[in-house]
Amino acid sequence: MSKDKERIASKPYRWTDKDQSCEVVLRHLPQSAEPYVTHVYDSNKDSYFWGHYFSTLEEGLEDFQDRA
Repeated sequence: MSKDKERIASKPYRWTDKDQSCEVVLRHLPQSAEPYVTHVYDSNKDSYFWGHYFSTLEEGLEDFQDRA
């Protein structure tokens, strides 16, 4: 298993904006047809939105870097 796959299996990647109200999160959802997803997380509303779904971790990491 690659280092990135081990990392995301244990804890999602996160990027937090300066006021710490929103984060971009890369998560692994193994039960999903496209198991890698980037979301925006709003801590004020405790909700995830604007999900982008991917088949591979590499695609998810690329989108995560673009969004963060």
